[in-house]
Amino acid sequence: MKKKFLLPALLALILCQNCNKEDINNKDSMLAGIISEDPGFVFFDFSPDIDIPNPSFEDDLLELDLDINKDGNNDLQFIRNEEGDFLSFSIKTLSEDFYIVSEEVIDYPRILRSGDPIDCDNNFKSGKFLFLYRLWDYGLNIDSGMWFNIDNKYFAFKFKSQNNWYLGWFKIGFVNNNRGIRLYEYAYMLSPDC
Repeated sequence: MKKKFLLPALLALILCQNCNKEDINNKDSMLAGIISEDPGFVFFDFSPDIDIPNPSFEDDLLELDLDINKDGNNDLQFIRNEEGDFLSFSIKTLSEDFYIVSEEVIDYPRILRSGDPIDCDNNFKSGKFLFLYRLWDYGLNIDSGMWFNIDNKYFAFKFKSQNNWYLGWFKIGFVNNNRGIRLYEYAYMLSPDC
């Protein structure tokens, strides 16, 4: 069942004017997980963190649509799909002006560590991207995807607003033996980047 969230009710919006994290000197790039005073950031913290599936709902939360830049249109959709012996987690861009940094050859969101650079020259793409999948067949577990056992890591995104491009990052993790995805926080720059 699909659930839609009113993010302002779930998120703490902090306009970072005096953040105590590292500064970034290059205004055309940013670092994953790092918030700078200059040029300023919008920071969203899911508090509490959101798990997909989420046992606090009557039925499992299987899809979550998010309006990252608060323009009234959903930008990203996190998807958990479980059918019989198959389980997958993916992410889909819902706007033609929203892109994710993916691997060069295959469409997995690129895994970033805190401090990894994000710039306009990254391999940004739109569409649907697979985080991981599991298949139980004939007593065998077949696991695939780059995000297995990954927690507290980032993927990068950019979006277009009023003919300007903005860079950002999203912090996620896979929990419960890779049977759930946890959404922690995200941020994007207030000034155009690209």
